[in-house]
Amino acid sequence: MSELKERKFSCINCGQCCRDMENLALFEWEKKRLLELDPSIKIIPGNKIKYGNTDIVLYWGLKGKGGQCPFLQFEKEGFKCSIYKDRPLVCRSFPLSHSGQVSIEEMIAINCPASVVPFKENEKMSRAEFYKILLSAYGSTFESVFRLDLARVWVADIAEFVVSELEANNIRLDDKEIGLFELAVREGIFDQESIDLEIENLESLDVKELFNSVSE
Repeated sequence: MSELKERKFSCINCGQCCRDMENLALFEWEKKRLLELDPSIKIIPGNKIKYGNTDIVLYWGLKGKGGQCPFLQFEKEGFKCSIYKDRPLVCRSFPLSHSGQVSIEEMIAINCPASVVPFKENEKMSRAEFYKILLSAYGSTFESVFRLDLARVWVADIAEFVVSELEANNIRLDDKEIGLFELAVREGIFDQESIDLEIENLESLDVKELFNSVSE
């Protein structure tokens, strides 16, 4: 355990991750939240799927000048996020891009000067131990990336269900572009209350407790 303590991640406020938002992906509820904080920011469509002539947007992107996040501020102590408590999951998860549930490829961003790799090369372990080590090294950052992966799976499931409902009911869309959840609510496939409850459950999920229930 002493070895793990030496490899704990700690953000050094260099702001590097906030100055290159090429891979930043916002969920639809995060897009709404950021626009409420600052209606002047520019949010653009990211990943989308095609249904007829309509682009259904699954993820959104935050556009900043020169690739820099508009919420990034510079202070004496270093770079600071002006919406730290409301920052998106993808920001909370950096330098982790995913939780390693499927593979460990490109899981840790090596361009982050503070990132750590808490494993030995070719080290073998159980899934429970894998999670335990990552949680020990990255703490709340790993909890966030676990929630991020759960949210990704949920969005993919919602997208598949919405498209199947549209096809089953022969619903034609006249939109050039529309957000997935906006479409789901508008067409009566899901109600806003159930979506909001699912988001609330996701954001309040006790990840540590979930890990404790993972068997070897």
